[in-house]
Amino acid sequence: MKTWLKYTERMSYLLSQGEHVCDIALMYPTESMQAYPDMTADTTFNLAMKLSAAGLDYDFIDFRSLRQASFDKSSLHIMNEKYKVMVIAGMKAMHFSSLQKLRDYYRAGGIILATGELPSASSREGEQDKEVDEIVKEIFGLTAMEARSGKTGQMQRNVANGIGWYISDGSIEKCIPQLITPDFIPNENGGKVLHRKVGDRDIYMVMNVDKNSECFFRNTGKVELWDAQNGTIHPYPVLRQNEKGTWLKLKKEYTNSYLIVFSPGTPILENILEKKESLDSEILLDGEWTVNLLPTLNNKWGDFRLPASNEYIGAEARVFRFMAENQAPKSWMEKDFKDEDWEEGIYGYGPQYETYSDSFPNWKTVSFSWQYGVWDNPGAQGYHGLKGKISDGFFILDRGGLQRFRTYVYVKESGTYRVEQIGTLADVVLIDGVFTHEKIELTQGWHSLLVEYANTCKIEYKSQTGAYHDDRPRGAVVLLPEKVAKPIKPSAYSDEISMCWAKTEHLFFDPYQGKYNRWNYRFQSVPGLQEMDFAIRGKDLKVWVDGKALPDSAIHLLNEMSLDGINRYKVIFPEKRQRIGTIAFSIAAHIGNQGTAALAEPVKLKTGTGLLLRGNWAKTGALRCYSGGMIYKQNVRLPKKCSDKKVLLDLGDVVATCEIKVNGHSAGILMSPPYKVEISQFLKESANEIEVLVYSTLANHYQTQPTPYRGDPKAGLIGPISLLIFN
Repeated sequence: MKTWLKYTERMSYLLSQGEHVCDIALMYPTESMQAYPDMTADTTFNLAMKLSAAGLDYDFIDFRSLRQASFDKSSLHIMNEKYKVMVIAGMKAMHFSSLQKLRDYYRAGGIILATGELPSASSREGEQDKEVDEIVKEIFGLTAMEARSGKTGQMQRNVANGIGWYISDGSIEKCIPQLITPDFIPNENGGKVLHRKVGDRDIYMVMNVDKNSECFFRNTGKVELWDAQNGTIHPYPVLRQNEKGTWLKLKKEYTNSYLIVFSPGTPILENILEKKESLDSEILLDGEWTVNLLPTLNNKWGDFRLPASNEYIGAEARVFRFMAENQAPKSWMEKDFKDEDWEEGIYGYGPQYETYSDSFPNWKTVSFSWQYGVWDNPGAQGYHGLKGKISDGFFILDRGGLQRFRTYVYVKESGTYRVEQIGTLADVVLIDGVFTHEKIELTQGWHSLLVEYANTCKIEYKSQTGAYHDDRPRGAVVLLPEKVAKPIKPSAYSDEISMCWAKTEHLFFDPYQGKYNRWNYRFQSVPGLQEMDFAIRGKDLKVWVDGKALPDSAIHLLNEMSLDGINRYKVIFPEKRQRIGTIAFSIAAHIGNQGTAALAEPVKLKTGTGLLLRGNWAKTGALRCYSGGMIYKQNVRLPKKCSDKKVLLDLGDVVATCEIKVNGHSAGILMSPPYKVEISQFLKESANEIEVLVYSTLANHYQTQPTPYRGDPKAGLIGPISLLIFN
């Protein structure tokens, strides 16, 4: 983390010095969105993304900036910036002064490009203003109405060589290089750039360019590579340089960034005939590594899970294969038992009801959590996650036509119960076949519940990254004892995220009418497993490891059932489990807690030193949901002939960052590919200990969070790993 912070400090400092240099001014469409409620900034933002990906940097400007601008024949001046191209995108309305400024810039020889809606209204007289149409037609050769009707725009050039061009297909990033020499030109696959002028130096931050691709910079002089990771400066050889600019070969991986710095002086030419080192031999580091987990998610302030807890979140089992015991075969707990056909569930979520609709005329079981709602459908979100919001409606009304939901409820004590609804009100609520609207007398035992919503709309929706809008209608029907108060939604600022039902005395659902009261579960463990902590809505925990039953003496009930109905157990293994194994367990679940709903919390896994092969730990048992560090160690003995040769440790693929130690000495910290480091100076003729500390991203932890910002959980020392010995 310190190395990464140093990197960001250096980058932030350099890229905030001097003055920004770019060729393109992109008008922000504020006036269009103010004048027309149905207009958005999508056209502008999409264009901005395409410009950036093509290596064309830009600034957003507004009408105030444009009003204060001056210009000459070749550029538009705003403060210390000089733009060669002015772009408007999706500008259906503009301030009249802005239109006048664009016209004057065009008449003076400026370049103005447009796409999307052209201006058809202004702050002068609104719509149907002939002067607006005249200005637009003078610059672009057509009016907004003509563009809307499908007329194709043509490049306009006036006597001052001013250019106006309406580009209907939006490919402005392809047209700009036809009009000016860009400040930066990557290869055909693109790249991103940011240019600052600091004194007599020009600093280019470049990223997302293909490895070994040739790129053009509209600058000349001496070239250096400033390494923000370690603070070093090295001369950078050029392929060629003339009065137009400089061509460089960028040799880093695609995900790396560069700081390319131009200053007065003579460049060094790249020697394409430079002698290269020859590979003498390669030693593959296969086999198991000794590993230790290093948890990093300090949840003291609730940053990673609510409520806050004074702990580091380590390895946890959160996803399980499960089946009712009276449906499972006798060999279900064996190590090699094939459980692919078993349902997979996340702790807290379990089968609660069945649903049927006109468009899906088969009853389908639906799982949800009384705390988090329907999995992956928590409702509308904030821009960056839940923002403390979970929809209270667990009936999602998006199938079209008639939608039915059915289940059973269990009544512990006979009495009067009321029907509580939220969101869209049901057209029919049947309890034991009787129409019910408000209150009903129920006797102890099971009762059927059928809920119908007529004429629902068919809505296509897919949870995905950034998809925070979920406005699908929802409903909920819950039975509460008559005297229980109406549930109150937890505040977005409380220490929990929950539906309003979680802590009420509601009747529990069970689509199986209590047919299954004992459930079996399976998961793959983690290396070095020593203890497990269970929090279950049930009792009588039984555990098997690789098919062998643990004795009752290894399973400790820590408390009798608490007020929240949870029993807590600690399982202590008679001996540490060095390798990943199969954990099978069985519990007698409380009524209404089917499948993984009976698991109130993740199964917490205490670990020590273990053994693990290289690879993606997201595909390795319960490590799937582990975000943090892992220390890998392996001993290697080198041939005597290596003593005077260069030795490179090549880790292959690593996700996401790593620190390498050789015989206890730090050999480097790597934050991006290539994950290679020279280790010659740290090696001994005898056995050598290679240690790699790998940190993952937060994506693993987010895999079981109800959020559209989950990310790729790929993590670990993936490899292949080898020692490269050079002459």
